[in-house]
Amino acid sequence: MEIEALEMYKKELEKIKARVVTKREKEILKLEDKIKNIDELDEDELLDLFGFDVISRKEYERRLADLRGYEKNKATFKYNPTALSLYLGLLDTSIKDINMQILMEKEDIK
Repeated sequence: MEIEALEMYKKELEKIKARVVTKREKEILKLEDKIKNIDELDEDELLDLFGFDVISRKEYERRLADLRGYEKNKATFKYNPTALSLYLGLLDTSIKDINMQILMEKEDIK
């Protein structure tokens, strides 16, 4: 009976995980859009905008810092920890723990 309950619980967690994975994929797409926005302008284009007073000095410095930070961390930018990615990790850990409990229960029955 306990194995059955654990398997039901595991199934529910896997459903939740599937929904969270979908949300995480959407979050990654949003981050990729943000990267594209940062990547649209290079340093010279930013300087031109600043030179023609289209943007303020503060805005220029912020965009330049974003651009340089993006260039340094391009590979990891979208994979920085977020609440969703941490939640996915917790779900994975819980599912693994339940799998282990199920195996242990099945061994106890033998």
